[in-house]
Amino acid sequence: AGSASFYHQGRKIIIVGDALNYRRGRLGAPPRVFTPDMAQAHASIQKIAALEFEVCCFGHGPPLMANAAQRVRAFAESL
Repeated sequence: AGSASFYHQGRKIIIVGDALNYRRGRLGAPPRVFTPDMAQAHASIQKIAALEFEVCCFGHGPPLMANAAQRVRAFAESL
């Protein structure tokens, strides 16, 4: 169970699928109802936050294109 993320270092883009969500301008963890191990989900978010990217794409909704890595890092620090 879980999500797959795909990272292209050269293009500085990450596709996080459902590992993160971005709704109404706010980042969030995956919904608990679909996440059997929230501690593992938070660990995955920490790994994503350690990467360098400019664009973050999600399984649903628009991509995050402005300060994407910085915003993901700030969210990861809040967990």
